[in-house]
Amino acid sequence: MDHLGFDENRKRIPGWILGLPLRRLKWFLEGYREGDGVHSGAKLATGVRHEFSTVYDELKDDLVVALGRFGLVPSVGLYHSRLRARTGERRYPFWRLTLSNVSPWSPLEWDRGVEQELNARRTGDLVWAVVTGIEEVEATSLVYDFSVPGLENFWAGTGVMAKNTFGPRMRPNDGRAIPAFLQQALSDKPLTVFGDGSQTRSFCFVDDLIRGLVALAESGVNDPVNVGNPEEMSLLEMAKLVIELTESRSEIVFEALPVDDPKIRQPDITRARNLLGWEPEIDIPEGLRRTIAFAVDELKRPA
Repeated sequence: MDHLGFDENRKRIPGWILGLPLRRLKWFLEGYREGDGVHSGAKLATGVRHEFSTVYDELKDDLVVALGRFGLVPSVGLYHSRLRARTGERRYPFWRLTLSNVSPWSPLEWDRGVEQELNARRTGDLVWAVVTGIEEVEATSLVYDFSVPGLENFWAGTGVMAKNTFGPRMRPNDGRAIPAFLQQALSDKPLTVFGDGSQTRSFCFVDDLIRGLVALAESGVNDPVNVGNPEEMSLLEMAKLVIELTESRSEIVFEALPVDDPKIRQPDITRARNLLGWEPEIDIPEGLRRTIAFAVDELKRPA
């Protein structure tokens, strides 16, 4: 099969197949769909969705390209199948490419035109946004990720844009300020502050975030909405507050400020207030007290 571009040691779709006219490429996809590369079962029969599966990373990428030739965007996810054998349970990773809301349904009709309704909330794996224009904007100290005038200061995708959420059950070593400060303070170790600590952050308690998620889900609003606390606090102030509330004997030590560390992070929650009637209710000291209480209980648990 080497003369056809198939490499027996690698599972790939040869370039000449990916470059076929759509009227011919559709037959390849139909063959793959009908073969053991796809497992749709009843979902396929009822036209709910197409599922193209493979255990090979490169073949997954080739399938994305093949579907892209028709203007289709699959949802891509990495999953694991399980097999219980005499030697014990084994897990086998595989990739699944999912197409939902495609019309016409049959791949054999796609060369004449096909439409797809993208829905990130329904497919789960896909995060997307329609780009209608790109233009250079002047950077400000409040811009983080993407700045979209008229929408939000912070924007990257669709749905809720969470900002520095904190609360019980945070991972102790996730690298953010509050978990790091708590871990150091509860063990009476020095709290590490980068730079002079004047850089600000806006911290939002997890209960407030959940209220925002529920409000958005029930609102019918489809555009990005910031859910965060617009009240700023410097990292030095946060370190001092953590020491006070934990009654720690820790001191504060200062280290060099990373080059790319932002000076200000403050969300604009105008849309959340106007569209969802949402704003944070739990202030930072109260949120920290609840977070500290949980962390102390966790430390008391037997290892």
